[in-house]
Amino acid sequence: MRGALALGLLALWPGALLAEAGAETPAERLYGLMRLPELVDTLRQEGLRMSGQLARDYLEPQRVPSFTDMAARIYRADRMEAILRAEFLDGLEGVAPWQLEHLLAFYDSEQAQGIVRSELATRRAFLDETVEAEAELEAESARVSDPALYEAVGEYIAAGDLIEMNLGGTLTANYNFYQGLVDGGGYALSQEEMLSDVWQQEEATREDAELWLRAFLTRAYRDLPEPVMADYIALMQSPEGQRLNAALFDAFGALYNQTYRALGLSVSSLMTGEDL
Repeated sequence: MRGALALGLLALWPGALLAEAGAETPAERLYGLMRLPELVDTLRQEGLRMSGQLARDYLEPQRVPSFTDMAARIYRADRMEAILRAEFLDGLEGVAPWQLEHLLAFYDSEQAQGIVRSELATRRAFLDETVEAEAELEAESARVSDPALYEAVGEYIAAGDLIEMNLGGTLTANYNFYQGLVDGGGYALSQEEMLSDVWQQEEATREDAELWLRAFLTRAYRDLPEPVMADYIALMQSPEGQRLNAALFDAFGALYNQTYRALGLSVSSLMTGEDL
């Protein structure tokens, strides 16, 4: 699970931001401005690649085609987008109108749209493992070649507590995968055994999260002017930025948790010879 990279009922906003029936709510508009629906296809491709590795790790070769079909259904773009959208909107419920106005004003600006375009393009590019490996080297070399960018990326990561947030999300998703395996009857593990196995992954997962975040953010933000990057960090540090960050992580967490549990159930069903 990567990043935030990350993101219920429709939110209703009082006062001047109250939407008329059938109109787009401010939260829905923010969802669109952040272009989250476009991210789903990349997440889908990442997931299908990861599920191929799962099949090789857990299943006999003759079971792999069946699991591939199951994974394709789990990673349907419409299913993923529906979960992400609903959870994101639910996560913004209760945000103060002035905070939402500030977020909308930022993301409706040309500089923010440039950031979003770069983030989406970088995430797509990372589907190529060679590109990701090159970005990891660039991120480390930026410590010397571009110390201002290196420091800014570190400040952004710290502002959003991104390493720990990604760590928690990854470990929770992995726990849900094990839960699916157990619930489907393919494995007999106690809660203590599942938790122990997940926590054994903590340090390696934290290191992987930091490496990936540094690579992704350095590649995505390397061409941003320093004032634009400073504005983005300031937004992340603000109360409304913190609420947005939490809503994103909750939304992506819900998506990954449901997805990983479904993958666990699918693997388990093929181990036991049952169809889901």
